Amino acid sequence: MRVVYDGPARPGVEIPILGLIARYGEPVEVPDAIGAALLHQKCWREAPQSKPTRVKSEKEVG
Repeated sequence: MRVVYDGPARPGVEIPILGLIARYGEPVEVPDAIGAALLHQKCWREAPQSKPTRVKSEKEVG
């Protein structure tokens, strides 16, 4: 699950159980169970899904 920290701490917060820093406004990938727990707090939101990269066909590449 991808989540984004939008809380008051700058430049971000540590997620000790994962050993990573979540920078303000930048998506981080976390296990679903941890992401679900973080989303119960007002300072976290689910990250928007990134659009999949489309592979060009041989005709388009030309």
